[in-house]
Amino acid sequence: MNGSAVMAKSKAKTKPVTSRDVAKRAGVSQATVSLAMRGSDQVSQKRIEQIRELAREMGYFPRAAGQMLRNRKTGYVGLIMAAKDPEMAVSSGFMGPVMAQVVRTFSENQTPYLVEFHHHDTAEQHLPRQVASGMVDGILVVGDVGKQVTHALSQKADFPWVSIGEPSDYCVLNDATHAVDQAVEKIYNLGHRRIAYAGGPNIYQEHRESRAGFEKCVKPYKLKQMAKDWVRSFDEEDRSQDFANHVYQWCRTVLGRKHRPTAILCRSDAIARTAVFAAASMDITLPRDLSVISWGSATRIAQSYPCIDTMIFNTEAIVSSAMDLLSKRMKHTVIKPQTIRIPMLISEGMTVGPCP
Repeated sequence: MNGSAVMAKSKAKTKPVTSRDVAKRAGVSQATVSLAMRGSDQVSQKRIEQIRELAREMGYFPRAAGQMLRNRKTGYVGLIMAAKDPEMAVSSGFMGPVMAQVVRTFSENQTPYLVEFHHHDTAEQHLPRQVASGMVDGILVVGDVGKQVTHALSQKADFPWVSIGEPSDYCVLNDATHAVDQAVEKIYNLGHRRIAYAGGPNIYQEHRESRAGFEKCVKPYKLKQMAKDWVRSFDEEDRSQDFANHVYQWCRTVLGRKHRPTAILCRSDAIARTAVFAAASMDITLPRDLSVISWGSATRIAQSYPCIDTMIFNTEAIVSSAMDLLSKRMKHTVIKPQTIRIPMLISEGMTVGPCP
């Protein structure tokens, strides 16, 4: 076999898979394959899944440019992460798991997507670039992108978007108030009456709801608040390199008193880990002398010792609800504004015990 024949054979092997190839293998028309890859209502959901699975096995992916020219749509869905620092967002106990679940779901469904980190303090324009440039057909917004961005998105009446974690006409939120009640009930039933709360920053709605929910628990649960600083919100200015130190000093202060809390409800895993460290530095043993309960993700729980009892974000339900809502809006289904609240789950750990 001469060199030209080898090259010809090599090119034949690497010839890209086309929709014609997929159609032939599936026993359907090219038009059906195209409709299935776009998720069209003209094809049954069962057939869409069959064709997409076959396309995945064959290594076929539709050309975005061609889809855009035919449909005047890009075929892409956007994911906007509200963050000044992408590294902080990815490592966040909430935004990180949500981003991972969204990307996982997009990949499983063969949905083309774009990710953008956008923050109102650092962005050059109100609208995220992928929205302003028409690169996507709809977006999921995770976190607080600011009032100006939210207003700009709301002015695009025909553009579908759904927010996660922050309020909008179409949004999915954690049921923060119910989660606080669950956490307080858990430690109350173990005999605790002196319970402290640490959360914030209060610029975020869920943090405001969590604190308000805790303060409402004082009367029905007959909690004993010995000092005003037992309830503390660490605001935006505390979210710096000194954040952990601010939390640590607060813990040392409230735990250093004669009549100290027997339990601390922490609105983030970062606060909870710092509280655990502060207690250890004062020879306070968990959970014998002090109980700590946290907020966070299942993955983060396994990354520290001792394993902290935690109210877990139901990330799978959050993303599933948000994507279902966005899908309906992208199909121009007429639906009224919706706020979907997702219950949180309790994960048992090693930091909650009976009141000493």
